[in-house]
This record gives sequence, C-alpha cells and structure tokens, in this order.
Amino acid sequence: MREKLRTLIGLNSPGRLWRVAAALAVGVAVVLSVSACGSSSPTAASGSEGSSESIPNPTVTIGVYHEDLFESIDTNLWDSLTSVEIGRLTCVPLVWYPNESGKAGEELSPGLAEEMPTVSSDGLTYTFKIRPGLEFSNGKPLTAEDIKYTFYRIYKVDPGVFLPPIVGSQEVIEGKANEVSGVEAKGNTLTIHLTERNGAFLQSISQAYTCPVPRGTTLKVDESGDLPATGPYMIKSYQPTQQLVLVRNPHFDTALGPKGVAGKFIFDLALDQTQALTKIKLGQLATTIESLPASDALLARNDPTLKGHVFSNVTSTLNYLWMNNDVAPFNNVDVRKAVNYALDRNQLVKVSGGSNAVESWEEMIPPPLAGKSKELYPSEPELTKAKQLMKESGISLPVSTTLYTPSLTNLPLVAQVIQQDLEPIGIKVNVHVASTTVTSAYTSVRSHHAPAGFGAWTQDYPDGGDFMQLVDPREINSDSDHSHFNVPSMIPKFKAAAETSGKEREIAYQELAAEVQENYAPWAPLFMQVSTQATAPNVTGFEWQGAASMPLLTSIGLTEE
Repeated sequence: MREKLRTLIGLNSPGRLWRVAAALAVGVAVVLSVSACGSSSPTAASGSEGSSESIPNPTVTIGVYHEDLFESIDTNLWDSLTSVEIGRLTCVPLVWYPNESGKAGEELSPGLAEEMPTVSSDGLTYTFKIRPGLEFSNGKPLTAEDIKYTFYRIYKVDPGVFLPPIVGSQEVIEGKANEVSGVEAKGNTLTIHLTERNGAFLQSISQAYTCPVPRGTTLKVDESGDLPATGPYMIKSYQPTQQLVLVRNPHFDTALGPKGVAGKFIFDLALDQTQALTKIKLGQLATTIESLPASDALLARNDPTLKGHVFSNVTSTLNYLWMNNDVAPFNNVDVRKAVNYALDRNQLVKVSGGSNAVESWEEMIPPPLAGKSKELYPSEPELTKAKQLMKESGISLPVSTTLYTPSLTNLPLVAQVIQQDLEPIGIKVNVHVASTTVTSAYTSVRSHHAPAGFGAWTQDYPDGGDFMQLVDPREINSDSDHSHFNVPSMIPKFKAAAETSGKEREIAYQELAAEVQENYAPWAPLFMQVSTQATAPNVTGFEWQGAASMPLLTSIGLTEE
C-alpha cells in the first residue's frame, strides 16, 4: 500500500489511512472505518425472524457516507475503506484472505495461485503456479505475464506503494527500467525475488491494490471504472460521488471462492450518515460499509424492530496519542511514560461515544495480535506514579506543549480530556484545532517539530509488524512515524523481527512491542474502534470478515416479507 497517512487520519497522502479517516469521521464522528484481524463479537445473529424465502440473485443497496469517497477507482490504488470493500468483491489477488467468515476467512490462502508458493531457503525467492484457465471479466485470459505487468504498473502509478522491496522495483520508480526485473513469468510460473527477507511478504501482496490488470493497461491512473475484474463481481457503472453499480462477473471461476449471494450491488456514494439508520429501517439500504454514528448505534441496539439485525465488532483500528520524541518535553522518556500513566482512558471512551464506538486499549498492537502481553499502563490514571516519573525526568515544571487536533466530531473533546489529565502532572497542553487536511499536512513535516497529535491505524493484514512499523527506527523520516522514534540500538531487533514468519513472528512482535512500550513509550495507546452496523429487516447473512475488519458483503441476501 502506498505511503499511508499514518498519523491520525492521514489525508495529506492518499494512503490507506483514508480508511481510518472515514472511521474517525464516523466514529469520532462516531469515534474516532482500512486489512485486519480485530476481535469480533456480534451482538446478535444475522437473519430475519418470520421471513419468507430468500430472493434469488437480489439487488442489494449499500450505503457509503459521502465523506468517505474513493481516493481512486483505479484497481492498483485501492486502499480506502470503500475501495478495499469493492476490491474484495471484484478482485482476487495471488494470495488472499478469502471471502469467507470465521476461521476460513482468517487464513492466508491461495487466490490466483494454485497453492501457496515455494520459498527459497534464504527467504528471498517466491515461486507461484498460476491456476490454468483463468479469465478477466472481459473474457481475456489471465496469465502470469499479466501479473508480472501488474507489479510494474503498481510502481508506476503508485511509487510509494507499501510493499517489501522487490528486486528492480527502485529502478522502475526512478524511471530507469520498463519492467520489474525481480518479477519473472514463464508459462504459468511466476517468480518474485526480494532484496531482503521479509516474513510478511505474502500478507503484503494479499492487498486489493495488487489485483492484476491485463498487459498493456495504461500506466496512468484510470478513474473510469473500466479496468476488468478477477473477482465474483465487476463494475457496471460509476458516477463519482453518486453511485457505483456492480454486477456478476460471468467469467469468475468459483474455484477462487464464493460467487456471492447478491446478483447486483448498488453503492449509494452520497449518503448522509445522519440518514443511514432511517434508510436502513425503511429498507432503502441493506446496510452501510461504515459504522453507524454512536448515537444511532445506541438507538439501533434498543430498537425492537431491528432485533437480530444489529452487530457490533471490535475492529483492528488502534487510536493513539503520538508524542514527538525529537521535541521537548517528549524527548524525555520519563515524560512519555508519565503521560501513559496519567491518561484516563475510560473517560476518553466516554467522550468518544462510549462502548458503541470504542474500547479502551493500552498496548501498541491490538487484540488478538497482542496475545497475553502484560498490560503496562492503566485504564484509570495512576497519578502518583506519573508524578514520580515527572520528578525523575529532571525537567522544570510546569512545561507547555501543543496538541494538534483535527476538527472531527469528538476529537476536540478527546483532546480536552487529555489536557485535563496532564495538567496535574505539570504539563500544560494547548489544544490546537484545525481541519483534518491542515493538521495532517502540518504535522507530517518533520521540520515543523509538532510536539503531539492523534494517530489511528487500521492494519493491512493480521500481523504485529504492520503496527510496529509505525515506530521502526529505520523509517524515522516516513510520513507514518510522527513520534520519530530514534533508538539505533533497537534497529537490529526490528530487522530480526521482520525476517521471522509464522508463530515465531507472532511472538517476536509481541516481545518487541512490550519492550518498546515498557522502555521507551514512544506514544500512548488510547482505544480500539468499535463498528456497530444495522441491517434492514429483510436482510440475511450479515457476517463480519475479521481479516478485512469489515462486513462480508458476499454473504448478504434479501428475503420476501
């Protein structure tokens, strides 16, 4: 994925944090909705009591809040909340987390590849066998050569793409090559060579923006919606800011996964979030991609007409307070630890919409990735400990600082709570509120020395490394690292963790996160986002796809009532 705006809602770059921006707008408009293994806990089972038979191939209308527009409709730029959902319907990459619920949808599985690839002993070369007989939605054969070309196109339309470095990719980015030399196609065999070992390479290429396009596809961004599909659906029509229509892909190979219940999807791209619940109850919408606003989520959960049609899930979106380790007073580790002890996270939950919107969290990687890591910092403030740390810091008190805050609903309230929490330990916080665009643009420039701000990160795939990259000292100048965590002695540990895979990788990142949090506290985790969605009374099959941290739309159908 491309350089994502990895501070709070990154709108200054077209990255996947657009997914989080959407969420923040809802959720911190609800609270503080981008690929994800958040824990799931539906409040009710899907289904419609007393309904009649299912409608075959129904037309299903899905609401998309008008604030959450596509950053692009181009296949190789799909990285927002909405476009990733469209990608899951119209795309199958080499490997993926399938359109399945439960454990089946949580396992990285072959997609266009016949089976998981063979990997060289040094971990640098991946060899895939592409399924024979595959076709794009336009009926043209889909071959290994098309996938090779797609990697070339990805680097041309999105030079900042978030992928482990492939041999020859930098030459393409710099305009020195007309192919990625490290991607080779021969018959139905595709071979990819990496410049360095990375245990999350397969997870990284499971993302929607790696979906193949035919050889010869324009190397310019294509906003027409005409690029052919590989998934169970294809785009029929697209009216920017208004409507997107998907219909069945007649060339979809069901060996790749479920073909989907709906015969057609209509996405309403102009939905006002304040009207979502009303339209759902009237049956004008089946559901929404994003969470309901917190107040409407509470209404929905208490509405007897929606019994069995309201679902809440803890998503994989972690919200945090970043502290710039370059800038006083946060260049002092004891001050950063003191902030973590002083915060009243339970109060932050209350002002962010309560349990309908967020869940308190104190660790740097989310559940269940964190495993049974010890909880270092409290949900309730421990002021005695915080004050002792401030004393040990040796700085003169009181000290003033600035908290840059986007003007999204509820975020200024969150900032005020933080302001109140830090005053007793001698930190006077000036809350600077501005638009999301202005705040993100300013704080993303390291030379501006912004002291503190808000971050929100939704994982691309279920992996601790996807979160720890936010504080990787090797990425000190990236747009995503607002804390500028710069401890050179930790670089070997980050590198070693990145090279691991499987269970070893899971444990490595749990241990790394615990060490960074306990010894350096580069930022303060705040809470996890909760998504509460409702479905119309005649909707069946609503399920949550944990790996994507969003609804599984292929399972949704309608009944006659």
